[in-house]
Amino acid sequence: MRRAEQELDILEQISQILGDGLELSQLFQRAITLLSERLHIQRSSLVLWDQATGQLRIVASTGLSSQEQQRGRYAVGEGVTGQVLASGEPAVIKDIAKHPEFLNRTGSRDLNETSPEPTPISFICVPVNDGGQTVGTISIDKPFVNDEILHADTRLLKIVAGSIAQTIRIHHLIQVEKGHWLEETQLLRDNLRGKYKFDNIIGSSPAMLDVLATIGQVASSRATVLVLGETGCGKELIAKAIHFNSPR
Repeated sequence: MRRAEQELDILEQISQILGDGLELSQLFQRAITLLSERLHIQRSSLVLWDQATGQLRIVASTGLSSQEQQRGRYAVGEGVTGQVLASGEPAVIKDIAKHPEFLNRTGSRDLNETSPEPTPISFICVPVNDGGQTVGTISIDKPFVNDEILHADTRLLKIVAGSIAQTIRIHHLIQVEKGHWLEETQLLRDNLRGKYKFDNIIGSSPAMLDVLATIGQVASSRATVLVLGETGCGKELIAKAIHFNSPR
């Protein structure tokens, strides 16, 4: 398969993965695994900004153990990954063993090769930009072949990063919309509870007091209730009071 056809096939499959609607971490792991398998990548990682810790952390990776992934945390401007987040510009390194700012924070790479002519390991890190804000990076490292392949891999990685950014943006919008919907639902539920609260049911006779005591118990349980009575005795009011004061 020619390089152009291979890239189109990779992008099509990644697009399908990101559109599956599963948890973001699962989507990203599947996408980055596919990319690594198709391009014969040794290690790859998707790093996103964690507001809780104020650091970048790896959320999906290939070629890293769980311990190495846990060590993959960076501050803004720290190392190559942190510089890409700070600048919003990609970084392309032909040989990471000769790059002074490459931290090898995960400890997954042996940068002290003892063979006479070790194969250089190239490193590509591109930003994940959500609008005008850089929210993370995606990086790969693989044996260096030539400048043409390095350039082609960088171009493809930029497109993948754009797809990931779009997925993050859509997920954020859905979460915001869901939050608004939950607030409106809770407000409506509170209003209905106020309208149909037990205090609004008028009655002080012993029989009515027994009814109020009974519906108070029923509302807090998961029991199925059948309300019986003659026409005009207030069955609908009782039923709504039970419904809107129930935790269900």
